[in-house]
Amino acid sequence: MSQNIDNEREVKKIFSKYQKCVHFQNLVKDGYSYFLETDDVGSLENLKQFKNRVDLTLSMLRPLSKLFLKNCYLKRIDSHWWMNVYSKSTFYRYKNEAIQEFLYYFNL
Repeated sequence: MSQNIDNEREVKKIFSKYQKCVHFQNLVKDGYSYFLETDDVGSLENLKQFKNRVDLTLSMLRPLSKLFLKNCYLKRIDSHWWMNVYSKSTFYRYKNEAIQEFLYYFNL
């Protein structure tokens, strides 16, 4: 159980940093790079590499794992999106499997 909590924390950190990368890249693309302070996430090149790593990892996942990770950590949707489709135990089982699969490929 503790391992699942630690893994979820790690995935939350990864996706939080990923969202910052996407935001910063959009600012640069739109010509607002002078507003950026990248001290907290590194240089823009590091941001690009990190984002590409997460994108590659997501592309390697099974569709169900990708769905769970995107809906739980990336998309701004209702946190109970799964209730009409999955039971609580099935939701947590699939979510934990998705986290494990993501971390496996991310740490290769």
